[in-house]
Amino acid sequence: MASTRSQAEGLSQGPTRTGSPAPDVSSTHENVSRKETTASGLTKKSRIAERDKLDYRPFILSNAALFGSLIINCGILAGLIVFEKRTYFVVSTPAYYALLASLILIGTCTVTHLEAMLLNLFRMMPFILCAREQGATMGQTILRSYFPSPSFWDAWETKNWLLMLAYTIYYPSYSVIGFKSALLYESWDDTDIRLHVNDWACYTLIAFYSVIQLYLIIVIIYLWQHKTGVRWDPVSIADILVLFRHSNTLKYFEGSSIAQRQSMVKNLEKIPLHLKYWGAEDSKCWHGFGIDDAGSSDDDKTSPVPIDTLALIRYNSAWAVANPISVYFHFFLAFSLMVLFTVGISITPSITPDGGYCWAPQNLSRNWANFLLDVVLTTAVSFLSDFWAALSLFVVHTEPLARMARPSESGEPAKYTLLLNYTSSFLPVRIYNAFMNKHWKLVRIMFWELLQRLFPTLIGTSIIVYSRVNSDGCVVCFSMPLFIVVIVGLASCAGLIFFELLLASVFRRTPRDYLSIADIVSWSSTSQLLHREADSTNSDESEYDIDDPLDVDVHGEKGKRWYMQSRLELQLKQYRLGYAKVPGQEYYAFGITDEIPEKLPEVRPTRLARKLELKKQTTEESGLPEELDIVMRNRFKTFERLLLESEDTTVSYDNGEIFQHQIGNEPERTDENP
Repeated sequence: MASTRSQAEGLSQGPTRTGSPAPDVSSTHENVSRKETTASGLTKKSRIAERDKLDYRPFILSNAALFGSLIINCGILAGLIVFEKRTYFVVSTPAYYALLASLILIGTCTVTHLEAMLLNLFRMMPFILCAREQGATMGQTILRSYFPSPSFWDAWETKNWLLMLAYTIYYPSYSVIGFKSALLYESWDDTDIRLHVNDWACYTLIAFYSVIQLYLIIVIIYLWQHKTGVRWDPVSIADILVLFRHSNTLKYFEGSSIAQRQSMVKNLEKIPLHLKYWGAEDSKCWHGFGIDDAGSSDDDKTSPVPIDTLALIRYNSAWAVANPISVYFHFFLAFSLMVLFTVGISITPSITPDGGYCWAPQNLSRNWANFLLDVVLTTAVSFLSDFWAALSLFVVHTEPLARMARPSESGEPAKYTLLLNYTSSFLPVRIYNAFMNKHWKLVRIMFWELLQRLFPTLIGTSIIVYSRVNSDGCVVCFSMPLFIVVIVGLASCAGLIFFELLLASVFRRTPRDYLSIADIVSWSSTSQLLHREADSTNSDESEYDIDDPLDVDVHGEKGKRWYMQSRLELQLKQYRLGYAKVPGQEYYAFGITDEIPEKLPEVRPTRLARKLELKKQTTEESGLPEELDIVMRNRFKTFERLLLESEDTTVSYDNGEIFQHQIGNEPERTDENP
């Protein structure tokens, strides 16, 4: 169906929908004293108004946090060197357990800190790259899966050495917890408790913390040389959309709401993108993403899609953390560890007077016992913690979409959708906020993530390896109370994996995984949120300018995040996610809307298989249309529609078979109905 919108090319998409001409894009710089003409009539302003600095950093990447981490790690290195120089230490039994628990907790904090740095570097990298003077391409930035699921291959393909370094350091850091657990050992035959140092564990930790110090210095230098390009932390959906409110890039995303990710990358990856202050001769300055030359284009075109197919596409992607292979692997890992700990107690041949279960394994040296029971075992449990951290990040990241996707026609206000932010705060704060908002699924998962981070400490302190003075053998002792806690915890972990993942509803699922900035822009490019012009002369609310809440100034209180958030909430609008008519048109697109979306056939997952199935009823019985016209082509490109497969998993919905997902553009199928 042909579009009737105006063909005038310009900065803001809002005016083009009403037929009025749009202002041109302008690239501005600080000390420009004369006006220069650029491509497509773009101009540099002769005088620049006062503007906010574009150098905001998340706390974890601030100079204070980075230099503080350097100082703390220097203290850790100093302690390790002291351990290495001493032959042994004499401490009491309570002090020994406290010291061992402290070492493992420090290792856990190291892993958590590196994880936070990894996530924030990946999250901020699209903004940093686009804020450079030369800018970047969409394929290097907003189309990439940087957050919340950082991909090493995305860093490799874009040749981003800093992200590759962050990724390379983070995952081996889980072994730090194991090496901290194996750092000290006791002698079984000593009258006093003498703590000896495992040299191989100590040298490994010294080397790894030295690499971390070098990594921190590199990050400090990189961030010193590159500004982030943002005024506040872009953590909520509204924070992202503000940067596209006046952008002339939106026209490129129209028609991509249910497009294959590979098709989006193929069509958009080479488009240059900048993040900076823009302005034109007849309009105010604004801040956000844009391109210097929007070019010309044809009308949008649509494709009729059966309503049953649209229902399956609507809940198509089940997220990589819900991949059956990942789910079953971590379930069996938790179950196997539970069995291992149970067997460990049952085969222990003797009980010491203090209640510890001890046994002397044959043909097992003390070094190998430390490596297997401390390093390997503790690291394996740490990967369970990583799984729950990924699951927690998934639910907090998709919670705004889940709130908008609920079947209630009333929708949800901006506070619980566009403005919802659980990703940038510390874990205890997130749990408290979720509890106050009565988001119980988030409370359960984040609380369990917090408990899982304590598991390496419990396991490390529940197993003690003693050396024998006159032989290379060892004695292994278990703490019965701690073992019971660990066994119960691992059993609960295995059960919760099935409960939270395999028995989950479909409301967190989207046509594509929500993995990039481009995904949320694709689902908002035809929304009135980004195409609303405030009429301050006729609006009764003109004093507060709430008609266009995403239009913010570049300086002063009206350019602050709180002002944007307050205007969104004052609108009292309810937001939903689904197939809705494009404003001013007769065709549909999937995305965020403040109107009631089109009703779809009921869909439910088939539980363990993670497939989808439709409720058996005809469109006549349900009163639903047989098909909808979905925009699949914008003025520049034609996108390929999603296949009925869950992205980044191995689940196909057309015939229920499981197979490896193919990479690249695939031919469209004709047998799409389940």
